[in-house]
Amino acid sequence: MRQTRPVAVLILLASLPLANAQTQPEQYVPHLKLKVKEKLPVSSSVSDLGGIHFRCDGKGNVYYRPGDATSSGPIVRVSADGRNVTTIDLKSLPDFGGSDRIIAWTNGLRGEIHLIAYNNEGKPCLLTFDDAGQVKSSGKLDSEFIFLHLAVFPTGELLAAGLEEHKEKNETLGEPYTAIFDRNGTPLKELNFSGDVKDHSMKEGSNESRLGPVIALGDEVPADDGNIYVMRKAEKHPIFVISPAGEVVRKLNLVPPREGWDWYDFFVAGGKLVIEAFKPNSGGQKSSDILYSLYDTESGERQLDYEITPEISGPLVCYVPNQFTFLTVQDNGLSITHAVPR
Repeated sequence: MRQTRPVAVLILLASLPLANAQTQPEQYVPHLKLKVKEKLPVSSSVSDLGGIHFRCDGKGNVYYRPGDATSSGPIVRVSADGRNVTTIDLKSLPDFGGSDRIIAWTNGLRGEIHLIAYNNEGKPCLLTFDDAGQVKSSGKLDSEFIFLHLAVFPTGELLAAGLEEHKEKNETLGEPYTAIFDRNGTPLKELNFSGDVKDHSMKEGSNESRLGPVIALGDEVPADDGNIYVMRKAEKHPIFVISPAGEVVRKLNLVPPREGWDWYDFFVAGGKLVIEAFKPNSGGQKSSDILYSLYDTESGERQLDYEITPEISGPLVCYVPNQFTFLTVQDNGLSITHAVPR
Protein backbone atom coordinates (compact mmCIF):
# COMPACT_ATOMS: atom_id res chain seq x y z
CA MET A 1 0.00 0.00 0.00
CA ARG A 2 1.38 3.33 -0.95
CA GLN A 3 1.77 6.00 1.68
CA THR A 4 -0.42 9.08 1.63
CA ARG A 5 1.02 12.37 0.84
CA PRO A 6 0.55 15.66 2.07
CA VAL A 7 1.97 20.37 1.03
CA ALA A 8 -13.53 35.83 -4.59
CA VAL A 9 -16.95 34.78 -4.81
CA LEU A 10 -18.02 32.41 -2.06
CA ILE A 11 -20.04 29.39 -3.05
CA LEU A 12 -22.49 28.48 -0.29
CA LEU A 13 -22.73 24.75 -0.84
CA ALA A 14 -25.11 24.15 2.00
CA SER A 15 -27.83 25.93 0.02
CA LEU A 16 -27.28 23.93 -3.16
CA PRO A 17 -29.45 20.90 -4.03
CA LEU A 18 -26.56 18.45 -4.16
CA ALA A 19 -27.06 14.85 -5.13
CA ASN A 20 -26.03 12.67 -2.20
CA ALA A 21 -25.32 9.30 -3.77
CA GLN A 22 -24.48 6.70 -1.17
CA THR A 23 -23.50 3.08 -1.66
CA GLN A 24 -24.09 0.64 1.18
CA PRO A 25 -21.24 -1.74 2.11
CA GLU A 26 -23.53 -4.79 2.11
CA GLN A 27 -24.69 -4.26 -1.46
CA TYR A 28 -23.80 -7.19 -3.70
CA VAL A 29 -21.82 -6.39 -6.81
CA PRO A 30 -19.89 -8.67 -9.19
CA HIS A 31 -16.38 -9.54 -8.03
CA LEU A 32 -13.61 -9.98 -10.60
CA LYS A 33 -9.87 -10.60 -10.49
CA LEU A 34 -7.22 -8.67 -12.36
CA LYS A 35 -4.63 -10.52 -14.43
CA VAL A 36 -1.36 -9.23 -15.82
CA LYS A 37 -1.63 -8.11 -19.43
CA GLU A 38 2.01 -7.02 -19.75
CA LYS A 39 4.99 -5.85 -17.73
CA LEU A 40 7.13 -3.08 -19.20
CA PRO A 41 10.59 -2.13 -17.87
CA VAL A 42 11.21 1.56 -17.15
CA SER A 43 14.50 3.35 -17.61
CA SER A 44 14.66 4.78 -14.09
CA SER A 45 16.90 4.51 -11.05
CA VAL A 46 14.03 4.59 -8.53
CA SER A 47 14.47 1.79 -6.02
CA ASP A 48 11.87 2.67 -3.38
CA LEU A 49 8.25 3.73 -3.84
CA GLY A 50 7.74 4.69 -0.21
CA GLY A 51 6.20 8.13 0.20
CA ILE A 52 5.77 8.53 -3.53
CA HIS A 53 3.12 10.77 -5.10
CA PHE A 54 1.48 9.53 -8.31
CA ARG A 55 -0.54 10.98 -11.18
CA CYS A 56 -1.53 9.77 -14.65
CA ASP A 57 -3.34 11.05 -17.73
CA GLY A 58 -5.92 9.69 -20.15
CA LYS A 59 -3.21 8.23 -22.39
CA GLY A 60 -1.79 6.09 -19.59
CA ASN A 61 1.35 8.15 -19.02
CA VAL A 62 2.49 7.99 -15.40
CA TYR A 63 3.82 10.89 -13.31
CA TYR A 64 5.46 10.39 -9.95
CA ARG A 65 7.61 12.12 -7.38
CA PRO A 66 9.65 9.97 -5.00
CA GLY A 67 10.12 11.17 -1.47
CA ASP A 68 10.60 10.24 2.15
CA ALA A 69 10.28 11.88 5.55
CA THR A 70 13.25 14.22 5.04
CA SER A 71 13.43 15.08 1.36
CA SER A 72 11.72 14.68 -2.00
CA GLY A 73 13.00 14.16 -5.49
CA PRO A 74 12.15 15.57 -8.90
CA ILE A 75 8.92 14.96 -10.79
CA VAL A 76 9.20 12.17 -13.34
CA ARG A 77 7.00 11.51 -16.36
CA VAL A 78 7.02 7.99 -17.84
CA SER A 79 5.28 7.22 -21.13
CA ALA A 80 2.65 4.49 -21.08
CA ASP A 81 5.05 2.05 -22.76
CA GLY A 82 7.81 2.83 -20.25
CA ARG A 83 10.27 3.90 -22.95
CA ASN A 84 10.39 7.66 -22.50
CA VAL A 85 11.29 9.28 -19.18
CA THR A 86 11.24 13.06 -18.59
CA THR A 87 12.48 14.63 -15.35
CA ILE A 88 11.44 17.97 -13.85
CA ASP A 89 14.07 19.14 -11.36
CA LEU A 90 14.20 22.63 -9.86
CA LYS A 91 17.90 22.33 -9.09
CA SER A 92 18.63 23.66 -12.57
CA LEU A 93 16.67 26.88 -11.89
CA PRO A 94 18.71 29.57 -10.07
CA ASP A 95 15.66 31.12 -8.36
CA PHE A 96 14.76 27.86 -6.61
CA GLY A 97 17.88 25.86 -5.85
CA GLY A 98 16.36 22.50 -4.91
CA SER A 99 13.51 20.18 -5.91
CA ASP A 100 12.41 19.79 -2.28
CA ARG A 101 10.85 23.27 -2.62
CA ILE A 102 7.96 21.77 -4.63
CA ILE A 103 4.85 21.74 -2.44
CA ALA A 104 2.07 20.79 -4.88
CA TRP A 105 1.96 19.62 -8.48
CA THR A 106 -0.22 18.10 -11.16
CA ASN A 107 -0.09 17.11 -14.82
CA GLY A 108 -2.03 18.60 -17.71
CA LEU A 109 -3.82 17.03 -20.66
CA ARG A 110 -0.91 17.45 -23.09
CA GLY A 111 1.90 16.11 -20.92
CA GLU A 112 2.72 19.44 -19.30
CA ILE A 113 3.38 19.68 -15.55
CA HIS A 114 2.12 22.47 -13.29
CA LEU A 115 3.70 22.94 -9.89
CA ILE A 116 3.77 25.30 -6.93
CA ALA A 117 7.18 25.82 -5.34
CA TYR A 118 8.82 28.29 -2.99
CA ASN A 119 11.60 30.36 -4.54
CA ASN A 120 14.78 31.38 -2.73
CA GLU A 121 12.90 34.33 -1.21
CA GLY A 122 10.32 32.02 0.34
CA LYS A 123 7.55 33.17 -2.01
CA PRO A 124 5.15 30.64 -3.61
CA CYS A 125 5.40 30.53 -7.40
CA LEU A 126 3.43 28.77 -10.10
CA LEU A 127 5.50 27.11 -12.83
CA THR A 128 4.49 25.19 -15.94
CA PHE A 129 6.78 22.80 -17.80
CA ASP A 130 6.06 21.45 -21.28
CA ASP A 131 6.12 17.74 -22.21
CA ALA A 132 9.86 18.00 -22.92
CA GLY A 133 10.58 19.22 -19.39
CA GLN A 134 11.33 22.84 -20.31
CA VAL A 135 9.94 25.85 -18.39
CA LYS A 136 6.93 27.22 -20.25
CA SER A 137 5.81 29.89 -17.77
CA SER A 138 6.61 31.10 -14.27
CA GLY A 139 5.04 33.65 -11.96
CA LYS A 140 4.46 34.49 -8.31
CA LEU A 141 1.13 33.62 -6.73
CA ASP A 142 -1.04 36.45 -5.50
CA SER A 143 -2.40 34.34 -2.65
CA GLU A 144 -0.34 32.94 0.19
CA PHE A 145 -1.60 29.92 2.11
CA ILE A 146 -0.44 26.38 2.84
CA PHE A 147 -0.82 24.62 -0.50
CA LEU A 148 -1.55 20.89 -0.33
CA HIS A 149 -3.21 19.89 -3.61
CA LEU A 150 -3.31 21.12 -7.19
CA ALA A 151 -5.30 20.09 -10.28
CA VAL A 152 -5.87 21.66 -13.70
CA PHE A 153 -9.04 21.99 -15.77
CA PRO A 154 -8.96 21.34 -19.55
CA THR A 155 -9.58 25.08 -19.97
CA GLY A 156 -6.30 25.84 -18.18
CA GLU A 157 -7.57 27.13 -14.85
CA LEU A 158 -6.07 25.58 -11.73
CA LEU A 159 -7.85 24.38 -8.62
CA ALA A 160 -5.70 24.58 -5.47
CA ALA A 161 -6.58 23.41 -1.97
CA GLY A 162 -4.86 23.95 1.34
CA LEU A 163 -5.07 25.83 4.62
CA GLU A 164 -5.20 29.53 5.42
CA GLU A 165 -3.74 30.34 8.83
CA HIS A 166 -5.26 32.68 11.41
CA LYS A 167 -4.14 33.68 14.89
CA GLU A 168 -6.77 33.24 17.58
CA LYS A 169 -5.73 33.80 21.20
CA ASN A 170 -2.93 31.31 21.90
CA GLU A 171 -3.62 29.11 18.89
CA THR A 172 -2.89 29.11 15.19
CA LEU A 173 -6.01 28.01 13.35
CA GLY A 174 -6.04 26.87 9.76
CA GLU A 175 -9.24 27.26 7.80
CA PRO A 176 -9.64 25.04 4.71
CA TYR A 177 -9.04 27.14 1.62
CA THR A 178 -9.90 26.09 -1.93
CA ALA A 179 -9.75 28.45 -4.91
CA ILE A 180 -9.54 28.57 -8.69
CA PHE A 181 -6.55 30.42 -10.18
CA ASP A 182 -5.82 31.39 -13.75
CA ARG A 183 -2.66 30.11 -15.41
CA ASN A 184 -0.78 33.23 -14.23
CA GLY A 185 -1.57 32.51 -10.58
CA THR A 186 -4.28 35.15 -10.10
CA PRO A 187 -7.14 33.94 -7.86
CA LEU A 188 -10.48 33.93 -9.68
CA LYS A 189 -12.94 32.36 -7.27
CA GLU A 190 -12.90 30.99 -3.73
CA LEU A 191 -14.92 27.87 -2.94
CA ASN A 192 -16.43 26.72 0.35
CA PHE A 193 -17.35 23.08 0.95
CA SER A 194 -20.00 21.84 3.33
CA GLY A 195 -18.44 20.17 6.35
CA ASP A 196 -15.15 22.08 6.20
CA VAL A 197 -14.06 23.28 9.65
CA LYS A 198 -11.03 24.86 11.31
CA ASP A 199 -8.93 21.76 11.79
CA HIS A 200 -5.34 22.92 12.21
CA SER A 201 -4.49 23.81 15.79
CA MET A 202 -1.15 24.49 17.46
CA LYS A 203 -0.97 25.93 20.97
CA GLU A 204 1.91 28.27 21.72
CA GLY A 205 4.68 26.56 23.68
CA SER A 206 3.42 23.10 22.72
CA ASN A 207 4.67 20.57 20.21
CA GLU A 208 1.18 19.24 19.65
CA SER A 209 -0.15 20.14 16.23
CA ARG A 210 -2.59 18.85 13.67
CA LEU A 211 -2.16 19.89 10.05
CA GLY A 212 -5.63 19.70 8.54
CA PRO A 213 -5.95 15.95 7.93
CA VAL A 214 -9.33 16.44 6.26
CA ILE A 215 -7.58 18.46 3.55
CA ALA A 216 -4.08 16.96 3.58
CA LEU A 217 -5.27 13.36 3.25
CA GLY A 218 -7.79 14.26 0.58
CA ASP A 219 -7.03 14.75 -3.10
CA GLU A 220 -8.01 16.47 -6.35
CA VAL A 221 -8.35 14.42 -9.54
CA PRO A 222 -9.07 15.92 -12.99
CA ALA A 223 -11.41 13.86 -15.16
CA ASP A 224 -12.06 13.51 -18.87
CA ASP A 225 -15.56 14.96 -18.38
CA GLY A 226 -13.92 18.38 -17.88
CA ASN A 227 -14.52 18.52 -14.12
CA ILE A 228 -12.23 18.09 -11.12
CA TYR A 229 -13.19 15.64 -8.39
CA VAL A 230 -12.26 16.92 -4.91
CA MET A 231 -12.19 14.48 -2.00
CA ARG A 232 -12.15 15.44 1.67
CA LYS A 233 -10.82 12.88 4.16
CA ALA A 234 -13.89 13.15 6.36
CA GLU A 235 -16.61 10.73 7.36
CA LYS A 236 -17.91 8.91 4.27
CA HIS A 237 -15.14 10.55 2.19
CA PRO A 238 -17.30 13.15 0.42
CA ILE A 239 -16.34 13.89 -3.18
CA PHE A 240 -17.34 17.20 -4.75
CA VAL A 241 -17.47 17.39 -8.55
CA ILE A 242 -16.37 20.89 -9.56
CA SER A 243 -16.80 22.55 -12.98
CA PRO A 244 -14.28 25.04 -14.47
CA ALA A 245 -16.72 27.81 -13.49
CA GLY A 246 -16.39 26.79 -9.84
CA GLU A 247 -19.85 25.27 -9.62
CA VAL A 248 -20.58 22.12 -7.62
CA VAL A 249 -22.03 19.76 -10.22
CA ARG A 250 -22.83 17.09 -7.62
CA LYS A 251 -21.66 15.55 -4.39
CA LEU A 252 -20.94 11.86 -3.85
CA ASN A 253 -20.61 9.99 -0.56
CA LEU A 254 -18.92 6.69 -1.39
CA VAL A 255 -18.74 4.04 1.31
CA PRO A 256 -15.85 1.51 1.03
CA PRO A 257 -16.86 -1.95 -0.21
CA ARG A 258 -16.25 -3.63 3.16
CA GLU A 259 -17.45 -2.52 6.57
CA GLY A 260 -14.57 -1.09 8.56
CA TRP A 261 -12.33 -0.63 5.52
CA ASP A 262 -10.85 2.71 4.51
CA TRP A 263 -9.55 4.40 1.37
CA TYR A 264 -7.46 7.34 0.29
CA ASP A 265 -6.68 7.11 -3.41
CA PHE A 266 -9.14 7.30 -6.27
CA PHE A 267 -9.07 7.60 -10.05
CA VAL A 268 -11.62 8.91 -12.57
CA ALA A 269 -11.91 7.95 -16.27
CA GLY A 270 -14.59 7.05 -18.77
CA GLY A 271 -17.48 7.99 -16.50
CA LYS A 272 -16.21 5.66 -13.78
CA LEU A 273 -14.56 6.32 -10.44
CA VAL A 274 -12.21 3.72 -8.95
CA ILE A 275 -11.28 3.74 -5.28
CA GLU A 276 -8.45 1.76 -3.73
CA ALA A 277 -9.93 0.34 -0.52
CA PHE A 278 -7.90 -1.49 2.10
CA LYS A 279 -8.28 -3.34 5.37
CA PRO A 280 -6.81 -1.17 8.17
CA ASN A 281 -3.78 -2.44 10.09
CA SER A 282 -3.15 -5.11 7.47
CA GLY A 283 -0.25 -3.26 5.85
CA GLY A 284 -1.76 -4.10 2.48
CA GLN A 285 0.58 -7.04 2.12
CA LYS A 286 -2.02 -9.58 1.00
CA SER A 287 -4.13 -9.28 -2.13
CA SER A 288 -7.23 -10.10 -0.06
CA ASP A 289 -6.62 -6.96 2.02
CA ILE A 290 -7.06 -4.62 -0.98
CA LEU A 291 -10.00 -4.07 -3.32
CA TYR A 292 -10.43 -1.75 -6.29
CA SER A 293 -14.08 -0.75 -6.51
CA LEU A 294 -15.66 0.87 -9.55
CA TYR A 295 -18.47 3.43 -9.13
CA ASP A 296 -20.60 5.31 -11.63
CA THR A 297 -19.67 9.01 -11.54
CA GLU A 298 -23.27 10.15 -12.07
CA SER A 299 -25.25 7.97 -9.67
CA GLY A 300 -22.47 6.95 -7.29
CA GLU A 301 -23.58 3.33 -7.64
CA ARG A 302 -20.91 0.73 -6.94
CA GLN A 303 -20.82 -1.57 -9.96
CA LEU A 304 -17.77 -3.83 -9.71
CA ASP A 305 -15.11 -4.95 -7.25
CA TYR A 306 -11.67 -6.00 -8.49
CA GLU A 307 -9.14 -8.08 -6.60
CA ILE A 308 -5.48 -8.38 -7.52
CA THR A 309 -3.65 -11.68 -7.79
CA PRO A 310 -0.24 -12.42 -6.18
CA GLU A 311 1.52 -11.75 -9.50
CA ILE A 312 0.55 -8.07 -9.23
CA SER A 313 2.48 -5.88 -6.80
CA GLY A 314 3.10 -2.21 -6.15
CA PRO A 315 0.67 0.72 -5.94
CA LEU A 316 -2.10 1.42 -8.43
CA VAL A 317 -1.00 4.55 -10.28
CA CYS A 318 -3.45 4.86 -13.16
CA TYR A 319 -6.86 3.74 -14.37
CA VAL A 320 -8.21 4.02 -17.89
CA PRO A 321 -11.35 2.17 -18.97
CA ASN A 322 -10.88 -1.56 -18.38
CA GLN A 323 -7.16 -1.28 -17.60
CA PHE A 324 -5.28 -0.79 -14.33
CA THR A 325 -1.64 0.31 -14.17
CA PHE A 326 0.66 -0.60 -11.28
CA LEU A 327 4.20 0.58 -10.61
CA THR A 328 6.52 -2.13 -9.33
CA VAL A 329 10.06 -2.13 -7.97
CA GLN A 330 11.91 -5.40 -8.53
CA ASP A 331 15.52 -6.56 -8.44
CA ASN A 332 16.02 -5.49 -12.04
CA GLY A 333 14.54 -2.01 -11.52
CA LEU A 334 11.24 -0.24 -12.01
CA SER A 335 8.46 -1.64 -14.21
CA ILE A 336 4.94 -0.76 -15.29
CA THR A 337 2.37 -3.51 -14.96
CA HIS A 338 -0.84 -3.30 -16.98
CA ALA A 339 -3.65 -5.48 -15.62
CA VAL A 340 -7.09 -6.27 -17.02
CA PRO A 341 -10.17 -8.09 -15.66
CA ARG A 342 -9.95 -11.83 -15.86
